[in-house]
Amino acid sequence: VVTTEMSEIALPTFTEIMEKKIGSMLQEVAELLKNNPRGAVIKLTRAIALQPNNAELFRQRAEAYEALSDYYPAILNFRKALLLRPDNKDTLTFKLAQVCCAYGEHLCEEKQHLQALEMFKMALEYQPHNGEYALKRIMCLSVLKRYDECIEMIKKQLEEEGTSSGLYTSRSVLHMMFGNNTQAFYDACRALELDPSNFEASHLKDELKAKAESFKNQASLCTCTYTKCSEHDAVL
Repeated sequence: VVTTEMSEIALPTFTEIMEKKIGSMLQEVAELLKNNPRGAVIKLTRAIALQPNNAELFRQRAEAYEALSDYYPAILNFRKALLLRPDNKDTLTFKLAQVCCAYGEHLCEEKQHLQALEMFKMALEYQPHNGEYALKRIMCLSVLKRYDECIEMIKKQLEEEGTSSGLYTSRSVLHMMFGNNTQAFYDACRALELDPSNFEASHLKDELKAKAESFKNQASLCTCTYTKCSEHDAVL
């Protein structure tokens, strides 16, 4: 009788089996994200059902939604990833701000400026010192004709940033709307000092100069008319 010594075979644990399965799914997702983000969402949703506390799965599903320009669920998934991995705060808040801003821009295109304003506000909450997001919020406030808030926010941003060609340009536009042409001209010039390639500021400066020249000519014409009238009265 031949006897063989049975060696113990270590069976994989449930956790190891799940991790292997999730790893296989993520490899498939990496390919799907390139050409079929909708398929990636479906695959990741199945994976999340197996591992509901896996932050990486939520992060990747957020990116799949972002690729589909489906911004609201992208935001929700990035938030969930942040909740599960607060140690990855810098990366995830950066992405959250980006998606909020993209959603805000989309809402602006759809003329939904009030909702867009909230998205830009949210983007700034995640990235408080981002001048681009601040400028977009300022322009959104301007469209909504909330001018006092515009001026206040520009003032605050200038105090924080020190110098910003875009902010001076925005304030120049607002001053011009209120008829404060001298201050508008100053801000346009300051914007050009900071960024000589700022086309909008250059256009504003030229427009304000043309207005000033027009006012000067009108004033000169009025003076001449008044002088001639006075001379005529004197003769009579």
